[in-house]
Amino acid sequence: MEPASLFRVVHSPAPVAEVAALRVVSGPLPASYEKFLSITDGAEWCANDQDGDCLVLWSAREIAELNEAYQISRYVPELLVIGSNGGGSAVGFNRATSSEPEHWPIIRIGFGNLDRTDFVQLAPSFQSWWLGGFLLRPGPHIAFNPDGFAAG
Repeated sequence: MEPASLFRVVHSPAPVAEVAALRVVSGPLPASYEKFLSITDGAEWCANDQDGDCLVLWSAREIAELNEAYQISRYVPELLVIGSNGGGSAVGFNRATSSEPEHWPIIRIGFGNLDRTDFVQLAPSFQSWWLGGFLLRPGPHIAFNPDGFAAG
């Protein structure tokens, strides 16, 4: 699924220099996430939102700034937040589960409750989250395919 079919707001592709700067600050990123950034530098409002959620995926430049502002590395250094539900919940990568970025689960956690025991896994990887329509609630997911994205 292309981001344009899932989001109300789709930005221009992320500048290569900003993705490189993000890698310097955050370390490696999943290839599927870098592919997403090469299509859109952030996006808003997923078609699958419910109960007041409004998915906001931050731009490459905003990620480092907002992780710092929310003191993510102080409370949960294994988390890299890449967006929010437009309200009180963060959405990001749980980097503690694998040394392989493509296998980092996407989790959701309240900004006011940055306790790793309250992580809610949304998808086993960014790729499966993308293929599943960027759901903000746990649900069925497409299995990870290391050879690329599913046809469709």
